[in-house]
Amino acid sequence: MQHEEASFLAVDIRDHPDPFEVVIAGEIDITNVDEIVALATHSWNGHGTVVFDISGLTFLGSTGLRAFNIVAVSANKFRCVDGSAIVERVLRVSGLDAWLDEI
Repeated sequence: MQHEEASFLAVDIRDHPDPFEVVIAGEIDITNVDEIVALATHSWNGHGTVVFDISGLTFLGSTGLRAFNIVAVSANKFRCVDGSAIVERVLRVSGLDAWLDEI
């Protein structure tokens, strides 16, 4: 049986009064997507806005988009900021470019 090797992922929670900021670096894929959902959804209680700083994100596939959607549905307001051209293109092509709007 083959084991999937986990991709590099770093998550830093910056708990400000508002917005609640999650800084993500590396790759979001099936091996680590649950970590993003768990950290973000269980940490932002009481915050009006959740911001994902995706400046260090190098890969965002369908499982990452699903994770972002779970967070977006649960938050009052959800935004992604400072994404690379490739990551922002994935969001645009997926029809999720509203998440790239200014706060």
